[in-house]
Amino acid sequence: MLQFEKLELKHIPLLNEYIKYKLDNNCDCTIGGTFIWRDYYGVSYAHKEDMLFFKVDMSDGMEGYCFPLAENKEKALLTLKEHCSEIGRPLILCSVTDIEMKYVEKVFTDFEVRVERDKADYVYNSIDMAEFAGRRYSGQRNHINKFKKLYENYTFEEITEDNLHEVREFFVNYFNTYKKDADSYDEEAGKILEFMDNFKQYGLFGGFLRVDGNIMAMSVGEIVDDTLYIHIEKADISYHGAYQMIVQCFAKHYVREGIEYINREDDMGDPGLRTSKMSYHPVRLIDKSDVLVK
Repeated sequence: MLQFEKLELKHIPLLNEYIKYKLDNNCDCTIGGTFIWRDYYGVSYAHKEDMLFFKVDMSDGMEGYCFPLAENKEKALLTLKEHCSEIGRPLILCSVTDIEMKYVEKVFTDFEVRVERDKADYVYNSIDMAEFAGRRYSGQRNHINKFKKLYENYTFEEITEDNLHEVREFFVNYFNTYKKDADSYDEEAGKILEFMDNFKQYGLFGGFLRVDGNIMAMSVGEIVDDTLYIHIEKADISYHGAYQMIVQCFAKHYVREGIEYINREDDMGDPGLRTSKMSYHPVRLIDKSDVLVK
């Protein structure tokens, strides 16, 4: 039987050790995607031999499991099935991508699949986000051109320990100005502050836009293999084109040779966020499914 324990920041090095076994460029099982939302989803972990498992609390009160991180995927899936049999519960795999599903089909013969559209990740070509070239990005370019005209003295800077207190102050003001009545909004805000208070431990990187000495947009991410993941993206919309500008500046600054894609995570079912993310023309939506193994 697997022994699950509460996931804490001290376990970041453990995930870093196993992140190489990710099968897809989905945001699940990245450092930011896992630790920023660990309390919201009640994430716990188990480590056995050369396998790493994550358990989550599902909205229907059931317990689910992320696709395991292990070199031997079939062995890890069977280990999960054996664990669930021992505790007398069904095996539910959460947010399974199409690539991961191929291993599920290899190991199990009887299961039900439910696609969760709200969990789909938005993936873009990195060069598209850095350049906004072509007719389909004319809207983004128009916003950026107006931004540059209005705020000629803007600068893009990396987040460092020296300016972290300024970034924190910006985010607190942002949170109080654009507050939403949603548990997920409050949870994310708390973890963004946690990230700033534990900047080195998280190991993520970030950048911000400054106009007239004031920070008005920020973004935070990480790179795994050929993908740049955007975990935090906040902008003061009283500055025209703020979001378009931080998207482009962040991509230009951090995309390097070998980084082909940018993952801007899911929309959590928010209609406005879905419209916004679709407007940047993703090259792929990473569909995710919940799988009930019978």
